[in-house]
Amino acid sequence: MEKRITAYCKIKNQKLIVNGNLAFKTPQEENFLPFLTLLYRNFQVDYPKFFKMDALSKLAFLTSHFLLHNSNFLQEETHPNTALIINNSSSSLTVDKQYQLSTEDFPAPSLFVYTLPNVMLGEICIRYKIYGENSVFISQSFNIEQLIQIIKITDTEKTPTDIIAGYIEQNGENYESFLMLIEKSEQGIALTAENVKELYHLNP
Repeated sequence: MEKRITAYCKIKNQKLIVNGNLAFKTPQEENFLPFLTLLYRNFQVDYPKFFKMDALSKLAFLTSHFLLHNSNFLQEETHPNTALIINNSSSSLTVDKQYQLSTEDFPAPSLFVYTLPNVMLGEICIRYKIYGENSVFISQSFNIEQLIQIIKITDTEKTPTDIIAGYIEQNGENYESFLMLIEKSEQGIALTAENVKELYHLNP
């Protein structure tokens, strides 16, 4: 049985899109962080640690939350063989700048914690008890062809039961996220670059 895309989620332009459906849109203009807080509160997400995260991790956490809660993934309590493969363009630049400014007075440990883009994956893994391989790959923009190649290599070498993959980008007020759940299934969408591009650009 081949691996297929069984769920996907996108957050961009103050919209939440889940499995192709517009799940939420703000009635008025919101800046990035207030929009994420609005999403969190509107859907009554219960995870207080959210408020301690940096902006990139908040975006990654919420995208994974809506992705996984709209799939069958959470039927299992732990996920020892799930892999996370994320593409990103700005790394952790926003919090890096904030931390650099803090060093002019006293370095802020709470900011230093988030000065690696991999930390956003750690937040997802902790929340959902995911213990498989995880990586962040930096490129100028969302490199779908590269992502597909990495997914196929990971699937061959590490034999994960399923994979969470996509693009999580945040640099100041510029942000977007797109995550897919990829599982062995007879249902879902074939895992091809063309199909991923179509889902990524979908804008209901």
